[in-house]
Amino acid sequence: MMNEVEVKQGLFYIHKSDHRDSSPRKSQWRISELEERNSFVLMYDAPWHTNYRGWSLHIKGKAAHYLGINALKNRNLIIAKFIDGNQNNIWHGYPADYVQDHRECPSIEILTAWKEKGHFSRAKIRKIIRGQPCSL
Repeated sequence: MMNEVEVKQGLFYIHKSDHRDSSPRKSQWRISELEERNSFVLMYDAPWHTNYRGWSLHIKGKAAHYLGINALKNRNLIIAKFIDGNQNNIWHGYPADYVQDHRECPSIEILTAWKEKGHFSRAKIRKIIRGQPCSL
């Protein structure tokens, strides 16, 4: 089941059930749908996106918090990836596992913006760039 929500005029977000129902080979959200949408809006407004791909965080105060778990259910995830695959302002997202697949890692520009906003330390950014897990 997909639940399409208009988050801003002409901008839609879809909650995909396969990232909430323990589907095998899929990372799973551990935050509410509202928090998932808030992460998307943060990405869109920041803007932390290019070419219909974007990355975001689950922020409380200034700090990033875990937002999901990887497909093997053995590692907490801290980064969300959002995609507008049809380039029609209808996006969906999932917890990104940059350790398993480096293509899930945000660009240096986005990581730098996160460091400058105080969401991550320089050491955590280095770990993300190297594809290493980092705890919060």
